[in-house]
Amino acid sequence: MRAVIYARVSTDDQEHNYSLPSQIEACRRYASERGMQVVADVQDVASGAILERPGLA
Repeated sequence: MRAVIYARVSTDDQEHNYSLPSQIEACRRYASERGMQVVADVQDVASGAILERPGLA
């Protein structure tokens, strides 16, 4: 099974700190443990209240 990772943070501060890399790492580990092949990862810095986000589209 193939998987795409979608990681998102709400603020610029979160983007430049720890959140995106740690989310992607956790998702890659989850996928690997379940035999999934990660084919891409997508990252956004945008509020979760808005669905018009480049990475989500």
